[in-house]
Amino acid sequence: MTTECCYGAELYNPIFSALGMCNTYLGSKAYAYFGSSNTSYGDTTATARADMICQYFCKHLLSGTSAGSACLQAALNTRTEWEACPRQLT
Repeated sequence: MTTECCYGAELYNPIFSALGMCNTYLGSKAYAYFGSSNTSYGDTTATARADMICQYFCKHLLSGTSAGSACLQAALNTRTEWEACPRQLT
């Protein structure tokens, strides 16, 4: 499961509230969960860093890379692309 939304991976104490999306999916035997535990870097009108990192994560995961390596590679891909054209990305 991959989510670009702000706080999509925020963890909640189940004693005080319902489980968040992350715990719900992992509790349903999801292989991995990739999301933001804080504000995501998105844009309402264009592709932004949050969209890009999720896209790269899925691309690497689908090619057979482990979830941890896919996360690292996605971060590196996003940073490289952002540095190449910072005005077009938020």
